[in-house]
Amino acid sequence: MTNGTPAIGNQFLIAVVANATDVALSARARRRGLRDGVKNGIIMGMKGNAMETPEDRKFKALEALLDYSRGTLWWVRDHLWSEAIPNFVQKRWGHPGLSLARKKVEGLYSMIPMAIGTSIRYGRALAVSGLSEEGVHDAPTYFAVLRPHRLRFDNFGSADGIIRNQIKPRLTSDEFRRLDGFLEW
Repeated sequence: MTNGTPAIGNQFLIAVVANATDVALSARARRRGLRDGVKNGIIMGMKGNAMETPEDRKFKALEALLDYSRGTLWWVRDHLWSEAIPNFVQKRWGHPGLSLARKKVEGLYSMIPMAIGTSIRYGRALAVSGLSEEGVHDAPTYFAVLRPHRLRFDNFGSADGIIRNQIKPRLTSDEFRRLDGFLEW
């Protein structure tokens, strides 16, 4: 976290992979004697009618690069929390998010259940520590895991959306056991 904002993680890598996919597919198309290879973001020359759009490539890149499984920790911009939570008031850059996903997403616009992290405990909540740099915020963050909110997969990896918590990307084994206890409750 730098100056109160989390470090940006995989956004550059996603752009590089998506661009590398275009270049590799264009080279393959040239080897097969096709003129255009990639035209208007659609890959040409694939078997049958199968055509891959830029959204398909973005989904594949995100799916390959990001571990959004249950127990992973993220920073979520407040504008996304306000879309997911009725009457949510944006007060700052963002809040921590805890993924509660139990299965793989099926597409770019699939929803991932996430719990919002706050400094105040509301009812039954999972306490997690160490989400920020040492000494910046030593108090635990509380996640109300019994009230998840759904966030779109296509916002993951975006600087203006959902980025991995670089300080602590995943719950500890003890925190994960406590999370399982909450979810079984």
